[in-house]
Amino acid sequence: MLPISFVSSLQLTKEVSDEYDFAEVTEHTATLAKPMGIVLEEIDEDDPSRGIVIAKIDPNGNTAAACKVTPLDICKGDKILEVNGEACSDLSFEDVMDKIITAPNNQVTFTLGRPVGNIAVYWQNGVGVSCKPGEYFGNVASEALFHIEYSCRSGSCGTCEQVISIDGGKPRYIRPCSAKVPKGPSMITVIPTDR
Repeated sequence: MLPISFVSSLQLTKEVSDEYDFAEVTEHTATLAKPMGIVLEEIDEDDPSRGIVIAKIDPNGNTAAACKVTPLDICKGDKILEVNGEACSDLSFEDVMDKIITAPNNQVTFTLGRPVGNIAVYWQNGVGVSCKPGEYFGNVASEALFHIEYSCRSGSCGTCEQVISIDGGKPRYIRPCSAKVPKGPSMITVIPTDR
């Protein structure tokens, strides 16, 4: 497995940091085995007190592998609020890293915050992405490092067709090149298609 990855966000631009709005969040927890296979970034290099987010989940890492077996409530874009019960939503990157590195038993329990209204979209490669309603599924797949074949990019050919389940409901077909993430659900799962 890949080693745990941490990246400081010195290259993070103000435009990117503005996309993270954590004024109101829903909290959830996830326990991960080390090495985790995730990348963390500061939300805003000019204001480290804004916190740390999950910037990437490696599809070949332990977190993605665990999500394929038992879904974990963790997504790219979630903010780290606590590490093993210790508050860290306004700690520096280095302080959060120290808490993760010194976690006992090679496990880390995160309390994570996801902006209210965001939807968790989980892909077949074990990667979840927290996204806003109205985003194209194809763009969300790219964020999850999930490869989709395309031919037309307008929804007419069906090459990109995928099956989704919304909040555990009946599966339905979508075409990610033209389908948008709907408003309202809390979770969408992309499942293998028979086509």
